Amino acid sequence: MAPSEESPLLGENAPRSRVEATSSPTKTKCDPDVERDLIRRLDVFLMTFGCISQVIKYLDQTNISSAYVSGMREDLGLYGDELN
Repeated sequence: MAPSEESPLLGENAPRSRVEATSSPTKTKCDPDVERDLIRRLDVFLMTFGCISQVIKYLDQTNISSAYVSGMREDLGLYGDELN
């Protein structure tokens, strides 16, 4: 298909090449200080969330293990690997 021909399935707005299909029509420039501040805020949020999640996972894991050893197995009638 020649570049000047119209695509029969997609109409006149169909991309002509892979470069045209993936390139962005507008490029925006960002101030480095603003970008650094945004990255710092995202890092703090994600690291806080990740650390709190790991602490909660650890507490839950140890609590279930302690309860299982302390008699939960007999109370619930669990045998073998039924807890998992």
